[in-house]
Order: sequence, then structure tokens, then C-alpha cells
Amino acid sequence: MPNSVVRIDLPLPHPAVRVCQDFIRVHAGSFFRASQLLSARRRAAVWAIYTVCSVGEAIVDEGAHSSEQRRARLEGWWQSVRLALSGRHQDDPVFEAFAWAVTTYRVPPSAFQELYQGLLMDLDGATYHSTYDLAQYCFRIGGAIGLMLAPVCGYTGGTETLAAVIRLGQALQLTQILRHVGEDLRLGRLYLPTTLLEKHGVNLLALRRGQSTAEYRTLMCELVALNRQWYAQAEPHLCRLQGPAPLALSMVTEIYQAVLCELEATHTPAGVA
Repeated sequence: MPNSVVRIDLPLPHPAVRVCQDFIRVHAGSFFRASQLLSARRRAAVWAIYTVCSVGEAIVDEGAHSSEQRRARLEGWWQSVRLALSGRHQDDPVFEAFAWAVTTYRVPPSAFQELYQGLLMDLDGATYHSTYDLAQYCFRIGGAIGLMLAPVCGYTGGTETLAAVIRLGQALQLTQILRHVGEDLRLGRLYLPTTLLEKHGVNLLALRRGQSTAEYRTLMCELVALNRQWYAQAEPHLCRLQGPAPLALSMVTEIYQAVLCELEATHTPAGVA
């Protein structure tokens, strides 16, 4: 099928984009290096979208603020996102660049609604009973970002390609979860499904102490296998993204796959630093 992206050629807001560029360079080095493969306009849009998403995630993770304060700050972030999606001007350079990106590349607002719901799940301390629940969270936090970036990169193949991009986003997010089990526990979050914890007889007290037990290692083996399955499901269809986007995603995926190899070697609840 033909290219699924309609672009509106608006002037590039260079000063605002530079703010996002600096943010990505400091806070997401691997992503920044991979983004260098994209054209200048697409790269700018990716930086703007990723920065706004990262700001929302950082608000939720702010340990120095109370839950009520973080919720209020997240609501302010969400209102700024909604204003940008509606084309309303804002003084914040990050949201200026973001508004340009989502308007230029017709990024679906529903993807940001999903991300917002995922961030609320973190604030509310959601419990994940099954791998289905975990997959839903990974869709909202990771897969939704794939939905945001696909129109920027350009793609063919319709919903099949979008499903692959979503699956890759879920896979990347699951790797992050497996990498930071100990860190998330210190934040009061546990993403590991309770059914799997019970199945493998994982002792939560030992887990919180950072102890690597045989039960925890078997649990991690199952989740790493699931993670690899998600990567394998996404990979055959990513070639339908346009230009250098498949290569850029391949660079990111290779880094995350290396993390899985380290996890298989250590299986410690603290994860990889």
C-alpha cells in the first residue's frame, strides 16, 4: 500500500528544537546516536516527541515530591500536551517544538492518551497479575511511543507495520523493566506478574533485599524468553519503515538485546546499572 503518512510542511522552529536536542543528548545517549541517521526534519520531530514523553516519565519518577505533588505536575504536563495537540501556542520551547512535530507529521493524539494512562498506572502503583497486564502496560509506555514515531519516520504496510512498531516498543519497555527490577522496587513498583511470582515461588522479601535466588532466576528466564519473542515478532516488518529508520531501530534493538544477554548472565534483582 502507499506511504501511510501525510506531512504538513511547517517552518522548523530551530531554537525550540535545539532545547530538545540538548535534552536527548544528555538523557538518552543511545537514542540520540540512532536518531542521527534520520533527516534533519524527522530527527527534530523525533527529538521533540521523545523529550515530551521523557518529561512526563520524569515527573512520575520524582522521588523528592509527594504522590499528590507528582499527580498535580503530571496533570499540568498533560494539559500542555493537549494544548499542543490542538495547535495552541505555548511559551515553553519543548512544547513549541512538540506542537510543530505532531502537526507536521499528523501524529495520532490517541497515542499520547495511552502514554498518559500508563503514567497514571505508575502513580497509582498498579499491580500486574498476568503477562497480559504487563503487555498492556508496556503498550502504553513503550508501544504508544512507536505509534507516535511511525508517522514521523514514514512507513508502508498499514496496520501490519504499526503492529510491529508497537511490539518493538513493548519489547524495549519490557527490557527496561527486567533491567531495573531493584530500582523499581525502591520506588514502590513491581512490574513482575504476580501469577509468575507465585508459579516460580519467588520470595518477595529476598527480592527486595536484592538476593538472586534460584526461583528468581527461573522467573527471569521465562520473562527474558518472552522478551525475545516480542523482538522476533517485530523484526520482520520493520523494514517497511522508510529511509534509514530500520537501521536506526536496529541500532537501538542491538543495544537492548545486549542488556538481555547481561541479564541472563547475572539474574540479579538490582538489574544492570
